[in-house]
Amino acid sequence: MLIPGVQPDHWSLSCEARQLRDEGFEVEPFLAAVERLKDADFSDPEVRARADRMLSGDHGLQRKPGTERWEPSDWPALQGFAESAGVQAPPKGRERAERLRGAWVGRAAGCYWGKPLEGVRRHEWVRLAAESGLTPLRRMLHTLDVSGPVGAEIAARHWGLGRFLPDILPHAPADDDLNYCLLALTI
Repeated sequence: MLIPGVQPDHWSLSCEARQLRDEGFEVEPFLAAVERLKDADFSDPEVRARADRMLSGDHGLQRKPGTERWEPSDWPALQGFAESAGVQAPPKGRERAERLRGAWVGRAAGCYWGKPLEGVRRHEWVRLAAESGLTPLRRMLHTLDVSGPVGAEIAARHWGLGRFLPDILPHAPADDDLNYCLLALTI
């Protein structure tokens, strides 16, 4: 999917290919085009325009027979679809409360851990992790991890990297991923 203002890269094209495959499309032509851009310079306007077209959603690919999908959107249809697919009924009582609590704690922890890296592209994270010795990842980022030249360069482009590190901000900042979920629960 093309996201305005976000520069595409080889990784985002590969994700698009996986999504198209999962949706039942014949992806071989798309994969071949992705492979041709493997070592491309995505800051080049011509390469970027090609990648933008590839992510625009109009791929001209054919679906494999039998992969057409029907996705219900109203509640009774969703329930019927889940039952026909063998989805188990949700737990009740204490088990339900424990699962919900675990889901919220996991969501909040993920938002807190991910906030410093909001918007950081994978290739930037790989460079930062290599410079700071964070591979494999075994702890959260700290101020010292972004104090080298690569960290400073990336932090200059991404507002959260220098502001939301746990040794600077010892509490979870507001996060739209949590806010929207809470809003949905209250409506």
